[in-house]
Amino acid sequence: MEKIISFLMNRKNRNILIGILCIIVLVIILIGFRRVTPLEKKAIKDFSEKVMPYMDRIENSKESKVNKYVYYALEYGYNEYDKKELTVDEVKKIIQDTFNYTVTSKQLKNIVVSPEMIANNMRYDFTTEKYTIDKSQITQSEIAKKELTFYEVNTIKKLSKNHFKVIYDKYIVTNPYEILNYYTDLNNSKDAKKQYDVTPIYNYLIGQGKEKDIKNYVIGANFNKFSKKKGTFRVDYLMKNDKLLIDSYETLK
Repeated sequence: MEKIISFLMNRKNRNILIGILCIIVLVIILIGFRRVTPLEKKAIKDFSEKVMPYMDRIENSKESKVNKYVYYALEYGYNEYDKKELTVDEVKKIIQDTFNYTVTSKQLKNIVVSPEMIANNMRYDFTTEKYTIDKSQITQSEIAKKELTFYEVNTIKKLSKNHFKVIYDKYIVTNPYEILNYYTDLNNSKDAKKQYDVTPIYNYLIGQGKEKDIKNYVIGANFNKFSKKKGTFRVDYLMKNDKLLIDSYETLK
């Protein structure tokens, strides 16, 4: 005890000790700021479930940023709202509810419809100022060849108070017919305890359903039966006005 008191009575030692304590407190504060809270984690996972099913449209596109986001908005509107036609204001709202990016109505009205957009069945009518997406011309063979992409959250890191980095594992289903065959075999099994409605899967495969419908069947324990991991993808999110937005993104490998 005497040694401890003697140590503390020395001004130099006391200053060193205070310095060490300050560093410890600062480290604790920084760790606290960088810790992702359960509420933040839930918000990111919920937002991911909403926006990531259509992120491959952006990742795989070579278009300008505006065209990419229009492509995303049309796919989102078609799958989530069953809308084959969107006004300029509707496209603008989907973009600004998803991305930390300011797009003007003038930009959307004067967009250059590219060959890639046309190839993906998208049009813009300069007279009505409406965007359309038409999937009725897609053949069953084209649907069978179309890969289904899934992004699963791997890690979430807090870069600053309102800035988060999320790493996703990317998975690909190369043959959507495997999903139909899997559930059909389950239904036909002698040990079947449950009958699965495969109508949404079938409708998608014949061009009368949505990608969202078939993706709902690739979940849980059966996920790895159909999909193969194909790299990772990074998305940086920004919390802006109490709303999560995609700030940036990149394919890592």
